[in-house]
Amino acid sequence: GSAIPRSRTLKKASCCLEALKIATLCGPRLDNYMMYSGTDGIYTYTFQHQRLEDCAVCGRQEITANVSRALLKRPSLRTASRSIYMPAPPSLELATRPNLEKPVSEFAQEGEIVSVTDALLPIALSLTVQYVD
Repeated sequence: GSAIPRSRTLKKASCCLEALKIATLCGPRLDNYMMYSGTDGIYTYTFQHQRLEDCAVCGRQEITANVSRALLKRPSLRTASRSIYMPAPPSLELATRPNLEKPVSEFAQEGEIVSVTDALLPIALSLTVQYVD
């Protein structure tokens, strides 16, 4: 029962300490991760996650694929400036449904990124639009 309040208190204290260090430059700040283990006392360890360039989640590797058909369940598509199609909630689906009849060129220019999310995808896809003749 008391483990959750202790964890919350530690998180709040850590956030306050990090804010103090950033505001006063009195010590090094966390880089991007802190591990807490409170089983038999308090132990914290801070380390930096390393990016794997070929990782589908954290990498920045780009691949080029010519796609004529993708097998998705209920994809959402959007650019940085607008939603192309959103299957949920119903009001947004109704508002974006007419876009399914329009060509992609009405929404995305050459080189623009279209984000695709779907329940069947483990991560969001960032597709760079490339028109071919």
